[in-house]
Amino acid sequence: MTNPEIRFWPNKAGHFSKKGFTYFSNARNIRVRSDFSYLKRIESLGLGIAIRLCLQPQSRKSAQSSLKRMIADRVSELRVKKVMQNRSMVEEQVAYLRRVLSMVEKEKEVSVRANLSFRVSARHPVLLREKISRMNTALDLMGIMTSRARSEGRRSIENAANPFLTSRLNYLLDSSSAAGIVPISFSPHPGKGIFIGMDESNEYPVFLDIFSGRAYNAVVCGETGSGKSYFVKLLISRMARTGMLREVVIIDPLREYRNSMFLAESAATGSDFRIRVLSPDSISQDTDAVEMATSSFSSEDARKMLVIDEFHRMMQSDRMVSEVDRLVRHSRHSNLSVVLITQNLGDFLSSDKGRSILGNSAAVFSFRGKKYDAAQVIELTDQDTEEMLRSELAGGKTDPYSECIYFRDRSVRKMRVICTKAEFEQLKGSVP
Repeated sequence: MTNPEIRFWPNKAGHFSKKGFTYFSNARNIRVRSDFSYLKRIESLGLGIAIRLCLQPQSRKSAQSSLKRMIADRVSELRVKKVMQNRSMVEEQVAYLRRVLSMVEKEKEVSVRANLSFRVSARHPVLLREKISRMNTALDLMGIMTSRARSEGRRSIENAANPFLTSRLNYLLDSSSAAGIVPISFSPHPGKGIFIGMDESNEYPVFLDIFSGRAYNAVVCGETGSGKSYFVKLLISRMARTGMLREVVIIDPLREYRNSMFLAESAATGSDFRIRVLSPDSISQDTDAVEMATSSFSSEDARKMLVIDEFHRMMQSDRMVSEVDRLVRHSRHSNLSVVLITQNLGDFLSSDKGRSILGNSAAVFSFRGKKYDAAQVIELTDQDTEEMLRSELAGGKTDPYSECIYFRDRSVRKMRVICTKAEFEQLKGSVP
């Protein structure tokens, strides 16, 4: 399965695409201490810098050959250029390469070829140049010297899941030094919640505890095939497997769910976990299904979830909207999470009851679909989200990869949904 592609064209500022302007750079000299602080310093710039590190171990024979050749090149450079501005840096490189060669020959060290790349984007070339200047200054102070990445040929086509230009610029490192630049997040785990994806601004993991905060309810929206129903399946599966959820009732007009999808969770959590799928054929039956679902929960204290798929069609019924509004208002008192799946976020803004439902939903996951307008965004966040909300979200359909805009507690982030191959195989598909 392939992910959607983004096409970049080179220009004076960097590269441009339909998403804006992007600058790609590669490290050509790395002198970072092995304390991981440079990652936090990059994040503190607030520029939305993305980092990619590729490491390729070398065999002992290949490493010796490469090291000897590099030492000879640097030494000849020192001989030819008696006086040069970066002489001390080249001398330092020679000393380092000789030390690594000695360790490799004694089989006490493994050398790797490293490619450390950076990416920063902006909507306008002037803003991009300002970001580039700040990024390069900060990286230079941290001990990382970079140069602009050049695309091969007139243009380059890159994968949206890994949007970096391919580079042949490799930097030789010993394994100890390479360990010091691995971009791993050491942010403390929140202590509760399930892992649902990666924050695309800093590549930090995103955790969700839906049974915390001012409300337990959520809205999942997006066009057909954008990945919204699969995301809810993933949410149920992980919550059930970790014991965060005991009972689930799903109102499924399109028959996209089946109990067998969650059999593994039932086995993992024991007989306490229960799931029931209701498939009404009409709007009147939908309303009856809601009443049936709420009355079928076995315990007031157990954490439970009511999922209503295709909620936009049910909003034609005033009775249904009133019943769901009552549920979301009081769900917290009965340990109930109501998850509503619809196509357009604007469906909730057409009536007072709809706005009430949206206002009592603490989390909103917006997958690819209709563009936002100002009225929709102001209901959800205080942040400036213009650039983020204009982006086209990737994934969905038969692809395990998908992106969404995640609103929670008046904040917003762009998130990449992550699933394993086993989860994808278990949860994909619909009822025959």
